[in-house]
Amino acid sequence: MIDILANKDDQWFRPSDVAVAPDGSLFIADWYDATVGGNQAVDQERGRIFRIAPADVPYTTPVMDLSNPDGAAEALQSPNMATRAQAFQVLKDMGEQAEKALLTYMHAENPRHRARALWLLGQIEGHGA
Repeated sequence: MIDILANKDDQWFRPSDVAVAPDGSLFIADWYDATVGGNQAVDQERGRIFRIAPADVPYTTPVMDLSNPDGAAEALQSPNMATRAQAFQVLKDMGEQAEKALLTYMHAENPRHRARALWLLGQIEGHGA
């Protein structure tokens, strides 16, 4: 394990982006340039990507079943943006076939899950109101 925030041997930790992976772990992009502030971008070889996850948890890509409304609605609740985007498009293309699966999330405990379902329900032809 590396404490990237308190590493006295490497004081150049400058995270530039963070993303949630499909398995729920975090990826942190760390790129720095010795001329930061000058916007010269002369050092293009000092980048790293860190994966933050519980110890001894291997990286996995969960299997999504986007072939049916229930599986796609479940994938819509993923913390990973790419997974949600795929699920969103599939559900939108399903139209009224997705309505029942999306309605199950209308009263979800997580307000983000409710919002995602309601946003899609509003885009079903004739159901906007």
